[in-house]
Amino acid sequence: MFLSLKNALGKTLGSTFRGLLDSFSGASAAYSLRMLSGAYTGHALRVRRNDNVEVDVGFNGGSVSLSSPITNVSGEPVYTVNYTDSSWQFTGSAFSGPNSANTGAFDFGGNTSTLTCSLDFDTPVLAGNTLSVSFTVNSITNSGVISILPAGGGSPIAQQTVDSTGSKLISFSNISGTAVEVQFAFASTSSAINVSSFQMSATSGDTAATTLGAFMTELSSSTDLFVETWYDQSGNSRDAVQTTTSEQPKLASSGTLETDANGKITMLFDGTDDDFDLPSTVMSSLDSVSAFNVCSSSTTSGVKVALGLSRSQGSAKRHYLPLLSSAQFFHSYDNHFADSSQKLADADTNQHLFSSVAGASTAKGFFDGGDAKFSETSVSTYASNTAGGIGSTNGTLNWQGDISEIIIYNSDQTSDFDAINTQIKSYYGIS
Repeated sequence: MFLSLKNALGKTLGSTFRGLLDSFSGASAAYSLRMLSGAYTGHALRVRRNDNVEVDVGFNGGSVSLSSPITNVSGEPVYTVNYTDSSWQFTGSAFSGPNSANTGAFDFGGNTSTLTCSLDFDTPVLAGNTLSVSFTVNSITNSGVISILPAGGGSPIAQQTVDSTGSKLISFSNISGTAVEVQFAFASTSSAINVSSFQMSATSGDTAATTLGAFMTELSSSTDLFVETWYDQSGNSRDAVQTTTSEQPKLASSGTLETDANGKITMLFDGTDDDFDLPSTVMSSLDSVSAFNVCSSSTTSGVKVALGLSRSQGSAKRHYLPLLSSAQFFHSYDNHFADSSQKLADADTNQHLFSSVAGASTAKGFFDGGDAKFSETSVSTYASNTAGGIGSTNGTLNWQGDISEIIIYNSDQTSDFDAINTQIKSYYGIS
């Protein structure tokens, strides 16, 4: 019997996983929605929900899916409300209300054995959060039981007994629910209690979801997800990042994950400003680079760049893979922009594999892993991007469509080039 275990990222333990990078090592950077290496123990993506809550997304079964585990939550709203006259509601027959001599405090007591207080939130607490409640009991006569009840009443969620020893901080944490009531049960009808500094909060980073699918639907059924970080699986920590929220590509629209023609998860770039910033250390020379890009364009018009490894500056030594221009795909290399000599194919909206390899003497461009579409003398001049790189070149000519996988080597991979192309084509169903 074969036993398979998974770690917190969804990576299978107790079995040998081999990905593309295990067979073809030495990548400078590698970004994908599938796992590329059995040695990689990190996440696939850092994802932002449209309420600005962020999580890291792991792999499940070797790829990103609705079942992918999530960790490292941040950005959840914190609701903390201090006492105001309009914030409190009381049920019970006796309370003296705010103590004018002690602003922000309440005196309860007199003619009842229980007094329940609830706090209204102007902004609802997100379902699935856990609450924290704290306040100071300044004085109490006799003893009493303080209970946390679900909003609207019901069985106590948590309870504490207080005595007449004087001032005491009362705290309840990890209370399940979206709103609660606080109930004071006095030991006798002659008891009294003075309370101040009441606070209720939903703690940041405590989403109840444990998978990407649950995280996406926790807020609503029509949630959008955006990608803040595309983690590098090469082991070099060259993560591709976009911190500007309006420029982050989409992973899900209206509660549905973006997929390619074969149903594999991908991410969508809007053609206006979406992109990721590539580290300048990904490559250092245009005569020692190999690149592989799986993407599709949702348009055949305009001028768009999916991967810009070098920007046009000075002597205009470019590396764009692909460049869409005049309804054609190009590998724009050296000082060529949309030169017929570097045409890869007529543009369409299908998913394709665009690849290139350059060594000390020759640079070549390929379309769907076939024969080289062009070959010319390679150049070494290189100008790194100051912005963008994935989904744009230097923050301009933004790609409109999907990008699923980018693998970059800062070396000539001619010896393994056909085999790498074949493996990628097989996974994505590219013919």
